[in-house]
Amino acid sequence: MEEYLSKWIKIIEEMKNDNTYKTAWGKGIVECAYLGEYIQNDDRIIIKQSDIAKKMIKYYWNQTFFFGLSQGKNPVILQQVHLMIDYYKEKKGNYPKPWNEIEDLFYKDEKFLNKIISKILSNARTNVCPRFKKANNGVIDI
Repeated sequence: MEEYLSKWIKIIEEMKNDNTYKTAWGKGIVECAYLGEYIQNDDRIIIKQSDIAKKMIKYYWNQTFFFGLSQGKNPVILQQVHLMIDYYKEKKGNYPKPWNEIEDLFYKDEKFLNKIISKILSNARTNVCPRFKKANNGVIDI
């Protein structure tokens, strides 16, 4: 697993980090691998895209709501996190809490969470995943 993580970290370091999507997606992969949130099939590591998306939600939630930081653009994932923030405010009030303290609220409403994850993944498949092929001089051997 250490070799796998090292390869991903190298890819993230070498890619053009021109948006936070790629960084969050890569960090999500590394975090899932580190936490054992994967399936090992022979010599392959399989990480569910939905698990990566959940990590991205956590990063953007903490950045946007808990720490009050904003980005110049309003990417799809941020739009989805804003819907989650509105949902949270409706259920729990305006006081921001870090993701790890409130994530269960969203896991209790699977329909809502799955809708958010679906939109994030749809966007990621188009705008994030293909860009990793341009990292590491086009050689991705994980």
